[in-house]
Amino acid sequence: LHSASWGSSFKGRSYQYDSQARSYDDYLHKHWDMLMIVAAGNDGRSGSRTLGSPAVAKNVLAVGAGYTSGGFGVDVVVDFSSMGPSPDGRIGPQLVAPGVGIVSSNAGSTCGTLGMSGTSMATPAM
Repeated sequence: LHSASWGSSFKGRSYQYDSQARSYDDYLHKHWDMLMIVAAGNDGRSGSRTLGSPAVAKNVLAVGAGYTSGGFGVDVVVDFSSMGPSPDGRIGPQLVAPGVGIVSSNAGSTCGTLGMSGTSMATPAM
C-alpha cells in the first residue's frame, strides 16, 4: 500500500493521460499486489475533467475531498475537489474522504498544528 498526497495541477496544462500516469500503470501492472492511493487534485472549481496526474492513471485509486454539511449530517463532495471523468471516460475520483479542516502538522513550528484542506489531506484517510 502506498499513499501519495501529491500530483500535478490541472491548471495551465492539457487534460491528458501523461507519461507519469503511464509509468504508474506500468509499475502497478507488474506489481499486482500493490495498491497506490493518490490525491485527485484541487482544481474542481474549474469544472469537470480536472483530474490531475497521476489520478488519471488506470491502476490507481484516486481520492477526492468531502465534508459533512451543516447540522443535517449530509456528506458532500467539496467544490475544490477535482473530478472526472478521466480522459478515456472512467469515473474519478473513485472514493471521497474527509478533506476540509483536517488537523495537520505545521512545518513552520516546533510542535504546532494547523487546519488544512485538500485532497492531499483526504488521501491518507483511506
